[in-house]
Amino acid sequence: MNDAEGLTLISSALESQILTAQREHVEHIRINQAHGYAEKDISVLSHMPWIKHLEVSSRLVTDWSPLLLLYNLHTLRVDGAPDIDLSRLPSLQVVNLEWHRNQNLGSCANLVAVALAGLAVDDLGYFAQCVSLQSLTLIAPMKISSLSGLRNTNLFRLCVSMLHKRALDLNGVAGAPHLIELEISKVAAVAHLAELRKLASLYTLLLADVRAGLEGIGELLRIPSLQDLRLVGTRIRDGNLDRLQDLKWATIDDRRHYSITSKSLDAILRAKGGGSLPQPDDYQRHRADVAARRHAVVVEFGLRDDLHDSR
Repeated sequence: MNDAEGLTLISSALESQILTAQREHVEHIRINQAHGYAEKDISVLSHMPWIKHLEVSSRLVTDWSPLLLLYNLHTLRVDGAPDIDLSRLPSLQVVNLEWHRNQNLGSCANLVAVALAGLAVDDLGYFAQCVSLQSLTLIAPMKISSLSGLRNTNLFRLCVSMLHKRALDLNGVAGAPHLIELEISKVAAVAHLAELRKLASLYTLLLADVRAGLEGIGELLRIPSLQDLRLVGTRIRDGNLDRLQDLKWATIDDRRHYSITSKSLDAILRAKGGGSLPQPDDYQRHRADVAARRHAVVVEFGLRDDLHDSR
């Protein structure tokens, strides 16, 4: 199956698809067990070592060594945990997969965007050598309960989700001083919110399904550049949300003790040119402004709809 987004390999047509890939120099390959790929390996990739984008969704594959032939691979998305040293792929910039200790992701200096499920390391110092990292999404990390060890000055976006019964301690968040977007969801509680005041560029904050809720929003409104606050499934105990009108964008639940309804808040913000959710252009302008002040190159990595994305 060939389309504008690449070639989906099917076991019954591999020979002809190899010829097609070579003739058309296809750069995007999809391998999907549900869509007809029944092989137990990915050796077929040896016939197209130039590809830039690879998606694999198959529980049959156990030998990942053919990945090391892909000298030009930029993006790797795997519905699983490939047991392979990814630091041996010099062009790799975007990964979305389940963690395996042998992946050696912490040594991948060129990584720009990582979406990772099941990380099992003691702290975020694991990514200290990933000096180009701009986006990090962690789903159900096994040990992480704080942001200690974070030392990524190029990081724009951080998402942490599914800590189950653990709280997330924000101590260490200043290790990503240029963070623009922080999303925390499905955690027992969030500790040391005052640490967020150290993030001069933080524009978007999502607190979703924080089981313990928050006493109030006062600490959040002290974040210098905050303009987009989303409180979904997170109870604000004092109920006083009137000051959300000072922001440009805000999303809340409707609860009896809240001082304002979501509909009323949206109407007030819309009158100021804002609303419930920011337009992509608004966020991009802020990110571009931060990048310009730092003379940084912003890479478009598009992880919003990835397999392990927290949203």
